[in-house]
This record gives sequence, C-alpha cells and structure tokens, in this order.
Amino acid sequence: MSYLLLSHHTLPSGITLIDLTGVLDASTTSQLAACIITARRSRADHLILNLAYVHRLAEAGVNLLVNAAAQHARYGGSVHLARANHGIALMLKVTRAGHTLPLHATIDDALHDIQTATPTACRPDHGRRGTSSRAAPARSASRRQAPIPVNQSP
Repeated sequence: MSYLLLSHHTLPSGITLIDLTGVLDASTTSQLAACIITARRSRADHLILNLAYVHRLAEAGVNLLVNAAAQHARYGGSVHLARANHGIALMLKVTRAGHTLPLHATIDDALHDIQTATPTACRPDHGRRGTSSRAAPARSASRRQAPIPVNQSP
C-alpha cells in the first residue's frame, strides 16, 4: 500500500514549502492536491515541493505536478521542485515534465530562482510576447521560409 506524508509552512519570503515523504502515485495524488489547496493563499502563490524523501513518482504524480504548475502559472504563480533523488529526476526528464516544472538541487536554489525571476518568467508561454499558452505546431525544416535578405548600403 502506498503512503504519502505531507507537511507545509510559509517561509519568511511568503513562499510556501511543502515537504513530501513516501510515494506519489494514483492512490496518493488526492492527498497532495488537497495539501496544495490548503497550503496556498491563492493560485498566484509560489510553491516549492521538497521531494527529498519521495521514494517513487508514478505517472499520476507527474500529471498532478504538471497540472498544478500550469494552473499556478496562469495566475502568475509557480511550482518548483527541489531535492529530488536521481530516480525522480530521471522520471521528470523522461516524461519531459522538467519543461514545466523547474527542478532544483536545493531549496535555497529554488528560492533564489523564484525571487530573481522576472514577472514574465512565470507565464505559461515562457515569457514570449504575442503568443498564447497553446504551442503552435512546429514546422518541418522543408517548410521553413528562407530569411529575407537585408539591403546593404554600398
């Protein structure tokens, strides 16, 4: 049977830290979802999830983390992960969740990243102006247009 122990507190900077111990899978994701709702003051909050004592991360756990990050980003907040073991970090890399969830070696690194981020860094479109949060389909190399030549003065 899977277990997940959770505790949370607000750091002096106003950022919420959630410590996880155990397994994050389909049977425990509802616990973490409830903890995130309880711990945050608003969806614009910045959260750091300390994964130092998470032994296993299953697909349902990855999905919950990605969805939480997307929801917080929509409102100007963010979700950062810290202290994940090698297996957890590999799972995040393989599932490409690292594109949405910043992973930090330490909690201090996560704090620094949040405190030094520009307001556009938390937008779901990664700060690109004039784009929506939905990614446009990538064009193949054969369909790319050649750059327009610039007239050079003699």
